[in-house]
Amino acid sequence: MKKFFFFAAIAAMALVACDPETEENKGGKEEEGGIKLEYRIKTLDGKPFTYDAEGRIVSYGNDYEIRTLIYEGNKVTIKDKWRDETTDPWSEEIVEYELTLNEQGFATEVKYGDNNVVTITYDKDGFFTEAKKNGEKITGQTIEDNNVMAWERYDSKNDYWRQKKATYLDKDNVGQVQTHWAEDLGMKRWMHEARFFGNTSVKVLETCRWYNYGDEPAASTAVYDYEYDANGCITKETKYYGEWNETDLTGLDFDDEHTFTWEKI
Repeated sequence: MKKFFFFAAIAAMALVACDPETEENKGGKEEEGGIKLEYRIKTLDGKPFTYDAEGRIVSYGNDYEIRTLIYEGNKVTIKDKWRDETTDPWSEEIVEYELTLNEQGFATEVKYGDNNVVTITYDKDGFFTEAKKNGEKITGQTIEDNNVMAWERYDSKNDYWRQKKATYLDKDNVGQVQTHWAEDLGMKRWMHEARFFGNTSVKVLETCRWYNYGDEPAASTAVYDYEYDANGCITKETKYYGEWNETDLTGLDFDDEHTFTWEKI
């Protein structure tokens, strides 16, 4: 059977092309870790992803800024160019990131800027568990039942001091949106949605909240609301922030919003 490499780079995990007459392939393929991949991201915040014949992302952007991805074996170079107005000429294309991928298509090393190198470790199910920048640990993730339950922040002495803990809805994360992503990894949201940094939670994120030293909760909670398409994929993610009464969004302030569209693999 023909293998597709899903999403970013040789993408997330090898998928077996669906044969409508083969019972085991109906509805996508159940991978190690319980991740079922049936759809791939088409647009994020209105900006389209484009794919090559192998299912690898080769560009992401719009008329004002676009990133081009170039593959050489397990290496990916991401180049960026932009312009202020559609009538202006494009800027010179620059190298933004250089990635090294593992067999699952996840980045184990990211080079960017002035000699910055981020190295990332994954567990057997394709979830990232630890990241270091120039040799110093910058973040990690705690995984339970194929959900990202928390990610860590470190102080200037490289000591753990905060965790952002998550709760989940009893709803499958059909499109594999990466809402609870480790911001301290230092990478852009589109790169997470392109699945460069491993699998995400199998359930839909409900809330996340900072805890100092593991058990001292912050006063405010980030609470998420969603819209879905007919296939159950998230089409709109709205983040609210404030003191939550755990019954509704009353009293919470709008914080952030993202939109998505999807296509069948």
